[in-house]
Amino acid sequence: MRRLLTFILWTAALAAAPALALDPADPAESPADRPGNAPGNAPGNAPADTQDGAETGMADIAKEDWRALVRGRTVTYSIGGEVWARETYDTGSDTVWIRLADGTCMDGNWSWADGIFCFDWSSGEYSCFRHVRSDGRILVIPMLADGMSVGTIQTVTQISDVPASCGPELTS
Repeated sequence: MRRLLTFILWTAALAAAPALALDPADPAESPADRPGNAPGNAPGNAPADTQDGAETGMADIAKEDWRALVRGRTVTYSIGGEVWARETYDTGSDTVWIRLADGTCMDGNWSWADGIFCFDWSSGEYSCFRHVRSDGRILVIPMLADGMSVGTIQTVTQISDVPASCGPELTS
């Protein structure tokens, strides 16, 4: 129950994040939509519960395909055209670091089971997603532990080799 409550609170905090446009000419960038951990729907994003692979042509991304795509790289996620997080994946383990748009940083581990990617954060928060390809984009659909989709679709707007920075902002 604590994890569900934490998931709900965390998803509410993610609803108001900012966006980054992709440069289609840059091979390091990969367009993708990712449903977020936020209740409600950001403008321009379909509710996760309307995303049915059979009806919309979505194809799940296998664990090894996702690992190959993100290993040692940073994924930028947007909601409604606004970046809400940058997530860096370790090269040799399932460790991940995320920096939310508000500057909050968390580290944790990700796992995969039955087509669902779950993140167990050191803060005690827990979140799960379905990663799919649709119309040349990657969508990440927030899921509850029982497999029900919930929340707002996030868009992967960039995949780069620059790690997400966590810690206090540098000032001059």
